[in-house]
Amino acid sequence: MPAAAAADCRATPHLPAGLHAEGARLLGALLCRQADGGEALLAASLTTQGTPATPDERSRLVLERFDRDPADPRWRRSQTAQDFAGPLASLELLRVAAEPLPGGRWAFLAHYRISRDGLDPDQRKLLVLLPDGKAALRGLEPKEDEALPSRNEDERFRQLAPAVRERALALWQEAER
Repeated sequence: MPAAAAADCRATPHLPAGLHAEGARLLGALLCRQADGGEALLAASLTTQGTPATPDERSRLVLERFDRDPADPRWRRSQTAQDFAGPLASLELLRVAAEPLPGGRWAFLAHYRISRDGLDPDQRKLLVLLPDGKAALRGLEPKEDEALPSRNEDERFRQLAPAVRERALALWQEAER
């Protein structure tokens, strides 16, 4: 099976019919052709979390991975990850990216920040959606000059394929500049 290449992946401004949640605002989507002729799609959307006291459309980030087999034209949701911000916080998607995996499949990376009011530190997270699970890199960005930022990798993140891990760490560093 030939390896997937970056040229096999592109940003798309719209999702296929029936995949976009009603009331959600699409922030970014990547469509990638897999080596077996199938496709993988990452969609990052912002939605409201029910009826919060202070409605804020930036209150919930939803990341969804869809896969389509070459023999079946229907998209299948294979993963969903969500994160919430409280009433005094906002979510900002920093970047979505894709990295080829051995065997011609794709890892999707979504890097985002939860900004908080006041002196509470902002949170930064980088989720990696794999064909068989998720990995995460999390950190805090203090707003006080003397405090140092933090970064924590979950166990699955430490076990990522080297190219995927390197790409994730590069995206993390990119946001620190």
